[in-house]
Amino acid sequence: MKEFYNKTKIIYGRNALERLYSELYYYKCTRLFVITDEYSVFSGIINRVRKLLSSNNLEITYVTIQNSIKVDTQCVKLAYEQCRASNSDFILCIGSDVVASIGKAVKLLIDEGVNDLEKISKISDNDVVKLLFLPTDIDNMTFSTGKIAVYDVFNNKIFKFNCDKLTPSFIIIDNRIIKKISSEKFFSKISVILGLSIITLMQDNIPISAKVLADTALDIIQVQLKCSNQVLPYDKLLVSQVYSSIAYGYVRDKLLSSILFNIYVHTDLDYNQIFSSLYPKYLKVFFNTPKYELADYLATLYSKDHYAELDSKAKYNYICDSIMYSIYFCLSKCNNKGLGSLGMNHNQIEDIVNSIIIENGLKDNYEKIMLIKKVIGESYSLNYYIEKE
Repeated sequence: MKEFYNKTKIIYGRNALERLYSELYYYKCTRLFVITDEYSVFSGIINRVRKLLSSNNLEITYVTIQNSIKVDTQCVKLAYEQCRASNSDFILCIGSDVVASIGKAVKLLIDEGVNDLEKISKISDNDVVKLLFLPTDIDNMTFSTGKIAVYDVFNNKIFKFNCDKLTPSFIIIDNRIIKKISSEKFFSKISVILGLSIITLMQDNIPISAKVLADTALDIIQVQLKCSNQVLPYDKLLVSQVYSSIAYGYVRDKLLSSILFNIYVHTDLDYNQIFSSLYPKYLKVFFNTPKYELADYLATLYSKDHYAELDSKAKYNYICDSIMYSIYFCLSKCNNKGLGSLGMNHNQIEDIVNSIIIENGLKDNYEKIMLIKKVIGESYSLNYYIEKE
């Protein structure tokens, strides 16, 4: 078993689930509100959690959310009302990204003392309830971040929030309760981790903590980056994603986050797939200034005998080629041929771009608008080939 301490405490490895009660005890939890999904109920995960927590004085309330792709206000309202009635001091989310997002929205409502997300204009520092996550799905993309999007399907509105207090106090990752996934989804996840880490490292003046986290994430997945037949255990894959997500959170490329989020809320596409399709073109368009120190930093992942003999520019080009090879290797493995192949309508691009322009105040910045259109347009249909010595 291993632990990593950041703002979020991460527990993973053998018998990680059994740590749940001791962690709740450590955080002085007295009333626990559990949000879960149908998969966690039918697969027996909830029964296992009930047994783990049965021999204590915790007051526990459970609510089960129907399986859904996105979070809507009705689900949030149901969970909020039950959580408020139970007067819980901790919210435990067991399940997918959707369950985690509902938990974040419920926490936000309780912290702000309102019953409707529309009433929140400015987020306070109030921290009334704590969040705890027990992910069961390797597709989780934002569960370790403070980001949520909630849909009001009746009024055709989207409520978007992003704040540090919506990150969980701790996450428990246990291989025994994580869903098995296809090879395509596995390499889609590898691609996301690679992208988050590289984009973090490409930023200027990044904090040392972000650099260490991104490097650690890359170190965990380097077995797959080198195209080995060895397959990472799911818990290590999720931990690597948590590291890369937290690292990216330190630098948070505002424009990329805006592009991703707006494509996500305007389509029914999976966030992992959107990111995998988009970031190779984003890197190519927006990061065209050589960062020779990054080349040296990543060299261990792509080492060759002749690397030390190359000059700075040649090193940089070699590393960039190797990174793009890794990206496209992952995309070919998960059969990702671009946003169009995933189901995005080409007619949606203009609406998405307009939302990004408004969100980032780019109305008069013609050059950047054209670059955004170029990134999204070229991500619509990816053309790549795998060729390496």
